[in-house]
Amino acid sequence: MKRSKYSASQIRFAIEKVETGTRIQEVCRKMRISETIFFTIVRKNIEGSVFLNFVG
Repeated sequence: MKRSKYSASQIRFAIEKVETGTRIQEVCRKMRISETIFFTIVRKNIEGSVFLNFVG
């Protein structure tokens, strides 16, 4: 399996920012990634039920 380009701290930063109310677009801009990449990272790193909070 290919190793992630993003460290655990970067992934944690992104998830925590969104959970505290920061818009996904702003987090993506700060991390210099697309929204597609953001959702891929989130999907691979958090539980399914929590993922639904980001999508829905």
